[in-house]
Amino acid sequence: MRVFGSVLCCALGLAPALAHAQTVTPLPLPSAQPAAPLVPDLHPAPDLSSLAGKPVTRVSVVLEGNVWNDLDVPSVRSVKLGEPLTPALARRALDELLATGRFARGRVTVTREGAGALLAVRVTPRKLIQRLEIDLHGARVEHEELLRDAGLSEGGEVVGAELGEASTRIERDMALHGYPAARANVQTRATDDPTRTLVLVDVLPGAPRRVDQREIYVFAANREAILAVATAYGVRVKDRADAPVLDAADTTLEQALHARGWYRARVSHDLVSMDAPGRSPRVVLRVRVDAGPLQVAQFEGNEHYDATALGGALGLDVETDRSPSHLADKVRAF
Repeated sequence: MRVFGSVLCCALGLAPALAHAQTVTPLPLPSAQPAAPLVPDLHPAPDLSSLAGKPVTRVSVVLEGNVWNDLDVPSVRSVKLGEPLTPALARRALDELLATGRFARGRVTVTREGAGALLAVRVTPRKLIQRLEIDLHGARVEHEELLRDAGLSEGGEVVGAELGEASTRIERDMALHGYPAARANVQTRATDDPTRTLVLVDVLPGAPRRVDQREIYVFAANREAILAVATAYGVRVKDRADAPVLDAADTTLEQALHARGWYRARVSHDLVSMDAPGRSPRVVLRVRVDAGPLQVAQFEGNEHYDATALGGALGLDVETDRSPSHLADKVRAF
């Protein structure tokens, strides 16, 4: 969405009394969820110099972020008590557990224990999703998009420690689609296979945010001529304030204006809450049209083809290079 500022009501020359009589509050989009880094953070290896060579007195396994009660804490068989502590031994213990496929990631910590060293292997459990169910309680949002953005798919993995993050991503997507009060709950259920789980996604959408008022503002062009096209803008009063739909409406209107000769037209929008004394707050959709000049192609000497045919050959509504030499070449090629 291209936002054109919350002070537009004054810049457009609206009545000063009206501007002072109401409070205008921008309704921003929810902040983007940070993407996972392509390369994980690599921390320096722990300093084992003070414990190197000490006998391993105990090996413990810690399940970090575990949400399942049907997981058995595994034991490490590749490390024998009394073995001297080395980085290779610590890596061997971690590799043994990660090789089972039951854990998404892991790390090793070492602490002094008596005359020896305690080796703790800390792993984060994961399971494969055997079946995935989602209930949107009637909200008209594509559930495939919600699940994809949350990183959930049948046959994929689910990490217990990341269930809260999946809920947050779903709530953000619901807000983008006009459900700012949505709440998502992601739960798992046990199956006969302890390595697989049933995932249940329950989304309470809350009240949708709807457009109570739509205003179209025209710059650098004849207002009536632009409104004859812009009134077909794809989001109307009482429609849900769905951000992707609004962005698509901007693009569609731009293309319609380009097709009619406003080749430099740019369309943007924002949403604001207007609160006036004695009235309930209203969600106002403000559509800004920076039309630019109206350009009309005229032809001389066109004895064999009319202007409509030649105009179609130029394709000015989609052409990005409108230099005279380039357009002349297109006419010659036609």
